[in-house]
Amino acid sequence: MERYDVEAIRRFAGDISNADLVVDVPVYDRFLRSRAGTYRLEIASDDVLIVEGVVALALDIRWRKSTRRVFVNRAEHARKDAIWRDYTDRGYLDSDIKAIYQRRQLDENDVILQSLGTADDLVESSFE
Repeated sequence: MERYDVEAIRRFAGDISNADLVVDVPVYDRFLRSRAGTYRLEIASDDVLIVEGVVALALDIRWRKSTRRVFVNRAEHARKDAIWRDYTDRGYLDSDIKAIYQRRQLDENDVILQSLGTADDLVESSFE
């Protein structure tokens, strides 16, 4: 999880939990693997807001609004293929992609599986 700015994500989650506010939403450039600015978003108290990703489910965030935590399970071969395609599109060499995939398995897999325990629902993805 070291590749994520966990504290910034935690602060952002706290911000969006408030009713009727304007937040600066961080933008992540996945090709450069870094933050790429922000954009402003108005959130009304009756808006439905979807926050997705491993970190959103894994962090112990004290949401101030009603929440429903959904774990989406994807077959490992499909996840690996998607990671491989993504990094190939970014211009990475196969050897680099293999190393990134192995690091992500070590860094993320336990966190992903632990986050299943905090989910209210489990969805099995058929997305290949």
